[in-house]
Amino acid sequence: MSETTQAKMQAEAMVHAKSRHDCSIGAYETDCRAAEIEKDIRTRERTIMGDIAAEVDPDTGKKLFSNAETRNAEFEIRVANDSELQKQREALRDEQAKSRVLSIDATYHADMKEIICAFANREA
Repeated sequence: MSETTQAKMQAEAMVHAKSRHDCSIGAYETDCRAAEIEKDIRTRERTIMGDIAAEVDPDTGKKLFSNAETRNAEFEIRVANDSELQKQREALRDEQAKSRVLSIDATYHADMKEIICAFANREA
């Protein structure tokens, strides 16, 4: 293999190494954003459940949702009608999808770097 070809292969391997690094960092940052969104979602869901558990029938003074089944049913209704929570869930799905794509890209670049290096070493 000529020195020019070997230099081109090394340069290409370096490009893939840099791309892998960038994708890995991007995936990490995306995972961090997703974790923060997920934390906000869980906090909002706990608040909704707390509100449901604390509701009292003004006529009887007893808990409005007295058993787990009715509390869970009311929770599902409120969650479905909470537009902010739905936006957060969509944002979480988007971040998780971005992270998966970035992870796949990082793996691709890592594999390409290894292939190029193995080929260059074999030909040297």
